Amino acid sequence: MKKSILLALALSTALLACPKGNCPQTSNQGAGKQCTVQNCGSKQRLGSVSETLAYALNMMKIQERAEIRMAIKSYKMTLAGIERGMDTHAFKDGKFDRELYIRNSRQTKKVNAQVKLFEDVYAVLSAEEKKKLHRLMSAHQTYVKGFKEQRQKSCPNRQK
Repeated sequence: MKKSILLALALSTALLACPKGNCPQTSNQGAGKQCTVQNCGSKQRLGSVSETLAYALNMMKIQERAEIRMAIKSYKMTLAGIERGMDTHAFKDGKFDRELYIRNSRQTKKVNAQVKLFEDVYAVLSAEEKKKLHRLMSAHQTYVKGFKEQRQKSCPNRQK
């Protein structure tokens, strides 16, 4: 009886630290063993551009507009086409081409894709919808930041 209460307490603590099992690298090692959390509060998805925009569009009930769906689909296809890893073309003949490295970096390509996404979305919104989109995205980022900080405090195994 005591062991089952302790097990339930340990599992509920792990679930509260990482709600809905959203912690990356969460492993449940079977009955009678505590769930260990390797990387609670990871930056990978919390507050991502896609997540924040999807939240705002959903709250505004405009996510099904054809132009918006197409912009999101194009964005996802662009992201999928960005190669992972480091581009080594900037290192030639014992020289380093800073501009080429920046231009070919994955982060630059992601930012360019995000810029195009927001330009496409803004092109179909009214002035009032643009203001509302901004408010909702800001609110979502504020909420996610607070939630992330709460998760980091409650996760003792978090790796930096």
